[in-house]
Amino acid sequence: MALVHNYSLKRTAAYRRLCYHAVTRQRPLSSSVRPHSALNAIEQLAEKTEAEFTFLCSQGLLRQERRILFPDSFKGGFVLTYAGNGMAVAVEYLDMQFEVRAGEVELFGPNVHPAFSGNMFSREHLLEHLSKLAAVLQAQFAQHVRRAV
Repeated sequence: MALVHNYSLKRTAAYRRLCYHAVTRQRPLSSSVRPHSALNAIEQLAEKTEAEFTFLCSQGLLRQERRILFPDSFKGGFVLTYAGNGMAVAVEYLDMQFEVRAGEVELFGPNVHPAFSGNMFSREHLLEHLSKLAAVLQAQFAQHVRRAV
């Protein structure tokens, strides 16, 4: 394989990686060879979130679905859906944004984020603040249920 002598291409990280692997004769990591630590991190975060949100089960909602989305990307995350008693709740963590919706009502998200200055969290920070988020959202959910009745 002949390397292209294009100066703008030489400055890109992809070109430098290609040159490194050509010189060292190592294969670049592909998604099939890449360690699954990202998947495990998102799986663990989804499990921890599900454990913290058990108050939804005490309100008669059952977890319907747990989806892991784009585990190899930093924008990846999960979606947990709960349903029961004529109500549906979605807990989403995608693109570093944490959102909780009860039907069409935003309980936590870009527009509503009580006790926090926003809804964007890295995986590490979300894990750190998950118990506080659950406590805040339990109060928000209780208010939502009272208004709905």
